[in-house]
Amino acid sequence: PEPLDPGLTAERFHAMLLARRRRLKDLLLDQTFLAGLGNIYVDEALWKARLHPRRLGSTLAEEESARLRDAMCAVLRRAIAARGTTLRDYRDAFNTPGSNQDGLAVYGRAGEPCLRCGAAITRDIVAGRGTHICPVCQGE
Repeated sequence: PEPLDPGLTAERFHAMLLARRRRLKDLLLDQTFLAGLGNIYVDEALWKARLHPRRLGSTLAEEESARLRDAMCAVLRRAIAARGTTLRDYRDAFNTPGSNQDGLAVYGRAGEPCLRCGAAITRDIVAGRGTHICPVCQGE
């Protein structure tokens, strides 16, 4: 399923997470688990949901799963409204760059203050990808 699919209810998403003993970042990037999320949007959704990317999906409480689902949807809706995220050369079908990069909360902001708590955003490698984390808001 895709995050914006109406059939991906909070209950269904929670059951999907419980069935897999993998880290959240790994799961959310796995297109066979959930389609449509890339590295930038995973980092942003995990920050918004206050969840650490190394946390096992199977350990989330129902409320945390619902919060993550809502965060994924909010991040994607915002990106769609901004016509995507242009970091280098992305253009939409009308050859227009997106503007979502102007409002990213954590991605690409290593060393800068968290917009929520002021702690310095860190960059690490998780699931083989550069991962941006607020060590306070998303504490392991």
